[in-house]
Amino acid sequence: MNVEPQNAPTKQALNRLYDERMFNEMVDEYYSGSRFLNFGYWENQVQSPKEASENLLGRLLSFIPEKKGTILDVACGTGATTRFLLNFYPPEHVTGINISAKQLDTCRQMAPGCRFLEMDAAALQFSDASFDAIICVEAAFHFHTREKFLQEALRVLKTGGILVLSDALISSVAKEQRPHFPEANFIEQLEDYRGLYQQLGFAKVVIEDATKQSWEASFWSVIQFAYGKFLIGAIDADQLYAFLDRIYRLTTDLHHYVLVKAMKES
Repeated sequence: MNVEPQNAPTKQALNRLYDERMFNEMVDEYYSGSRFLNFGYWENQVQSPKEASENLLGRLLSFIPEKKGTILDVACGTGATTRFLLNFYPPEHVTGINISAKQLDTCRQMAPGCRFLEMDAAALQFSDASFDAIICVEAAFHFHTREKFLQEALRVLKTGGILVLSDALISSVAKEQRPHFPEANFIEQLEDYRGLYQQLGFAKVVIEDATKQSWEASFWSVIQFAYGKFLIGAIDADQLYAFLDRIYRLTTDLHHYVLVKAMKES
């Protein structure tokens, strides 16, 4: 019998955390109603968080040379990433999974025709070799555990299949503030992070440090947006601090923000 550690993130806790963010009016305004919720990739004359989010997805999908066959969107949120995938894949070839039924209801409106399932990323309920590609945007550090998710991703990928993801390397100094994070997910060094993929059997691993283009640029964008609303009286001081609390805490917790490509060769 598998016994879950006391500090393992519960499904209910993660759902509550992200449902609050994804169905927040200020967050929705920040992303121009697009339903995105990621740091984005702030290059190529990006002008808004929505554009930065689309740019991030474009960057990740550039790691998949031939966009054909089936693709799995892991931790699909409220469907913004899945909808973006429809620029490259027909809906019947796209599957999204999430642990929040509420978010999945929104996904079905955002990306009609795609298949959406309530499922744990660390225990995928798919047969071996089910997908040609997998994408996971800014979520693997939450999974119980990241390593189990990567094992499962490797299992359900077809030979020659590609996993692409954006991920955050969270400092171990954040353990006390983030007791819901699995112990194994605190990886600070890029060398150790790369070693995890190699140890599990992924091939042709590419890890791009996008800390400056994603996390740092997003930080300043959020600060400007929030203080702009405060200065015109649209929000009060309590609302300002509540909105900025998470991103302020990340300034000490987040060591690297990375874009990853990894292949299943055999």
